[in-house]
Amino acid sequence: METKQPLIYKEIAAILKEVGAIGKDKKNLQQGFMFRGIDQVMNVLHPLLAEFGVFVVPEVLETHREERTAKSGGNIIYTVHKVKYHFTAIDGSEVCATVVGEGMDSADKSSNKA
Repeated sequence: METKQPLIYKEIAAILKEVGAIGKDKKNLQQGFMFRGIDQVMNVLHPLLAEFGVFVVPEVLETHREERTAKSGGNIIYTVHKVKYHFTAIDGSEVCATVVGEGMDSADKSSNKA
């Protein structure tokens, strides 16, 4: 008897086949490194996730925040999130990935950056 694979694996594989590489074509002017921005990633992935019926639900598992002193003497908020992402197909099957993100900001965006 053959076991049917959950749909999520088929759909993720199809999305990966379509997406290709997302280049690092943005430049950080302060440190001079190249990066790919979240807007670039979402602009490529959103239509494919919609086409293949996959949605993503983040689940924040842990958060750590602290205030630090910046080189300029001002305050900077440092945030670390441990987030579990649930990738779910229309049949309810899912695959999850847990990641740790860090972000720093002098105002209110360190959580978003993390």
